[in-house]
Amino acid sequence: MKYDSGSQSIKNLLGGAQNILITLPSSSSVDELASGLAFYLALKQTGKNVSIITETPITVGYSNLFAVGDIKSSISDVKGGNLSIILSGVVDPLTQTPPTLKELKWQSQGSDLHLVFYPMPGQRFEPKSISPRYENNNFDLIFVIGAQSLSNLGSVYNTDTSTFSSTNIINIDKSSANTQFGKINIVDSQAASLSEMIGLILPSLGLSLAGDIATNILNGVYSATNNLGGLTTPETYEIIAQALRAGGQKNSSNTVPSTPPIVSNTVSETVVPPSPSGQTSLTQPQQFDFAKIFQSPASVQTTVESQKPISSPTTTISQTQAQNVQPSDEERPAGERVTSNVPELDWLTPKIYKGGNIS
Repeated sequence: MKYDSGSQSIKNLLGGAQNILITLPSSSSVDELASGLAFYLALKQTGKNVSIITETPITVGYSNLFAVGDIKSSISDVKGGNLSIILSGVVDPLTQTPPTLKELKWQSQGSDLHLVFYPMPGQRFEPKSISPRYENNNFDLIFVIGAQSLSNLGSVYNTDTSTFSSTNIINIDKSSANTQFGKINIVDSQAASLSEMIGLILPSLGLSLAGDIATNILNGVYSATNNLGGLTTPETYEIIAQALRAGGQKNSSNTVPSTPPIVSNTVSETVVPPSPSGQTSLTQPQQFDFAKIFQSPASVQTTVESQKPISSPTTTISQTQAQNVQPSDEERPAGERVTSNVPELDWLTPKIYKGGNIS
């Protein structure tokens, strides 16, 4: 396999490790969360005590990842560490000697634990503040996934640097800017995703890649590669095939969107041929029904808006216009009546009247 040399070194350390911590960068991506959770579930199946931490709270948008509810935001949230109660102001700053206590007892009351300090007579025991601190969590191994350096872990590292300095760290990342801070470093800048890397590492460690683990791997790969539309490698398709065969389910939200229809901004236009009057009509959209324009003059009614009158001896007046110029019955001389609303075709043609002999 691709990471066999590093995986063998990890396998040697895993054999004697029982308490394991997995840490992720602040503001972790889907790929970082998915790969970390896949590794977390795989280690949990072996019966080891495993914790996973990232500084930034997890939002509802990551609810499709299995075991996302197990992620903690600080080492103090992890069970199994030694709890120290810090009592400030009780040590003499000059002599650096604490007050002499005669006795320290504890007692339970409901779900609460009461600590009772009994000072020696004449001694004052008045702490200015009391604060808890988890120290020496006894982690046998720490996996840091997706961080270029330990500072990328944010407060997870900054508030407890001693835990990281005293524990073997395994660094898994795909950034070329990684500082190689681990005892074991598996850094592959050519990898398409961290989920792809974890998917290849798990089998070489003898860990399961099935069910929920495989589903997380698929979600991480598809997210990091933009549904396989971005950077991919032969290993990308290899791990997808392995995860699907192992029962992994591809989340519906990772479906590659269909290609949207191409909308053209070009409007098809048709130029109307010259009308019988010799005038060319304006350019009209293609879907306009030009049959209405070329019907017989007796059946077409045209509304003319904001047009200058055109005087031409060949101008054709429609039936509607001819009706509009007819005088009303009140305006006609007595005895005259209109026998037809349709004028003769030559009514605008100049006429020459010849008179008879005039005596």
